[in-house]
Amino acid sequence: MTSSQSSSLAVVLMKSLTAALRCIDQQSSISDDCAHEARKQLKRARAALRLLRPGLGDEIYRRENQALRDVSRVVSPLRDARAKLDILDTLRARHSRTLAAEELALLSMTLLKRLGQAHSRLQSGSRPVRKAIRMLRASQRRLRNLLRQEAPSRDLKKGMRKIYRRAQRTFEAAKAHPTPDSLHAWRRKTKYLDNAVGLLDVPKRSRLAMAQKRARCLGDWLGEEHDLVVLSEAIERDAGTTSPSVQRDLKAAIHNRFVKLCAKSLRLGAKTYARRPRKVVAGA
Repeated sequence: MTSSQSSSLAVVLMKSLTAALRCIDQQSSISDDCAHEARKQLKRARAALRLLRPGLGDEIYRRENQALRDVSRVVSPLRDARAKLDILDTLRARHSRTLAAEELALLSMTLLKRLGQAHSRLQSGSRPVRKAIRMLRASQRRLRNLLRQEAPSRDLKKGMRKIYRRAQRTFEAAKAHPTPDSLHAWRRKTKYLDNAVGLLDVPKRSRLAMAQKRARCLGDWLGEEHDLVVLSEAIERDAGTTSPSVQRDLKAAIHNRFVKLCAKSLRLGAKTYARRPRKVVAGA
């Protein structure tokens, strides 16, 4: 890691904020694709903030990270509503013999209605959208003034070690107690590791590059686990949309897939976080 990467991180951070603002500041309601892209850009921006944290200081970091997190939460309901429909389609395709499309039609319609309601709440000019746009623009202005000086490479390595260490700790917590909440926390920190390494120019065969490759896979598996949990909660809330036998088959499919993903994730997590942060970041 070099000081020149610090300036490129600042550029990436500002570009990500601009892209996220473009996705949120729409003429009509925010589309599913725009919500996904906004969340993606905000994750990149927050990963860059984490790398730059040693130079920015904890107070500034926490203020800007919270602002970007609050903006992301505005569009998160769209992501979850869309994810419920997508994971239901995946389960239906995987268990076509026991989960017939016609038996899940009412549940699908209900989930589609929920997605429409989420879109309605995020119409252009709505209070949450206006507030998100104000917060994002204010963060842009503050960070533009703060990121004029390059951070030394030792600060970037310190930031990366902290990102890896936090992901490692959430893995240990999830391994000890693999609950939906602990797995979701592990997923968030693992996604930050993936995004942070992706923002840097690290050797392809380095330990950090390998950690990123595994973190990306973990992010996908843990993301699917989270979607299964969200769908399960929706089934409980809208129990009247399916017969008891269909609910039983659907919950069994969700449980079996969740258990399989959990086992795979924990095995790969043990490989990903086997070394100490200093050892992993040393060759970057």
